[in-house]
Parts: sequence; structure tokens; C-alpha cells
Amino acid sequence: MTQFVYPRLPFYAAQQLADEIATSYRSDGLAGLEPMVAFSHARAEPVATGGRVADAAQIEHVRTAVVTAAEPWRERGAVSRADAAAFDLAIGRALHDSLVIIPGDAAHDETWNFLSLVVMPDLVVLRFPEMHPDRMFGTPRNPLRSAWVRRDTLGDLTDRYDRPLGVDEMVGLFERSDMARNRPLIRALAKVIMEYDGQGSRSDWAREVFKETRYATGPRALDGLSEEEITDFIQGEGRSSY
Repeated sequence: MTQFVYPRLPFYAAQQLADEIATSYRSDGLAGLEPMVAFSHARAEPVATGGRVADAAQIEHVRTAVVTAAEPWRERGAVSRADAAAFDLAIGRALHDSLVIIPGDAAHDETWNFLSLVVMPDLVVLRFPEMHPDRMFGTPRNPLRSAWVRRDTLGDLTDRYDRPLGVDEMVGLFERSDMARNRPLIRALAKVIMEYDGQGSRSDWAREVFKETRYATGPRALDGLSEEEITDFIQGEGRSSY
């Protein structure tokens, strides 16, 4: 399958656009952002040494896929905290399937600046209407980028469980760099959490598992272990106190 690179929007242009989005949203709400949607920007350029460049038709295809996935929340005009995890999973699935992006391009903030502020500003603000810069710009906490990364790491794993990972559990997995660098560890932890059938709050229990795993894996190098071996470690020595 052919993979694409996308235009990158530099931060000085992203700041100007973010200011315009904030002004329009305060004046006209989410409806005021739809006329701002575009599939190109005068200041956005793809990486010169990249692969096949996504054209306007491909970029529009991505937006259509993500908008379709987000339609239930677009109709309500908000994403409640109770629905946040479902929203993130839905757009992550749609983004990953439609972007078909070269992983190196997906690692750049400016790629997500373009996708967030030019192509899908209404969806970013729908998810985070307070419009904090960490959410608006293409940093790792951007809702589109984080949703894509989670899907790229976990694949369809979260589709296999009746109760997928919640927002706090996802944060616990992906916002700790010492764990997030190890994909088999992330996947193994995700399965352990989603298979939990104990009493009390699963999120509280998950936080303790993350803490214990970080402590137990500190002196251990897990990079050479398979996902199954890491799972055994987490369920055994890594969770010996539970």
C-alpha cells in the first residue's frame, strides 16, 4: 500500500491560524469553523525528501472519514467526559485507516499542525473547546495525533474487548515516555487492564499496575522480549504485590 506524506504547517503560521479559529469559535461556535476548513495552505509544504505527497483529494478523503466517525458527537455539539474515550477511539480508527501516512511524517508536529488547524479545526475544538495550545498545535497531546498514535500502537486490540481503555488509562499508558517507547510493553499492559475483572475502580487499579510496572522494569531491559513474555512478566514478577 502506498503511504503518503502531508503538508507541514510551521508554527508561526499555525499560531496565526489558531488565533483566527479562536476568534471565529467565540463568535459563531462550531458552525463558524466549518467555513475555515481547507485542504491546502499557502505556508504549508510537504517534506522535500518524503514519499508520495497527499493531494487535495486524499486530504479531503481523510477529513470525510474522520467527520463520519465523529458524526454522533458533531450532532450533539460536544464530547462529554463519559464519551471522550469512545470519541478518541472512533477518530483514531478513522485517521489510521484513511491517512496511510509514512510513520516518519506522523512524528512531526508540523504535520499535525496542518491536519488539525487547516483540515479539521472543528473536530479539534469539538474535543477540546478550551483550545489549550497543547491541544490545538501538533504536539503529542494534540487529539488527532494522540488518537492516531494510540491506534498505530494498539491496532485493533481495543476493538476486541467490551470495555476498552478509558481516557485516564490511555494517558497512563502513553504519556509516560519510559513506557511509551516500548510498544510490546504498552500492548501487554493494555491487555492486562482490559481483562481486569476485579472489584473496585479499574482505573485506580490500573494506576497501581503502571506504577508497579515502572518500578519493576526500571532495572530490567524488556526490549528483547516478545509481547507474550512481557505479559508474563507483568502478570508475574512485575505485579508480585497484587
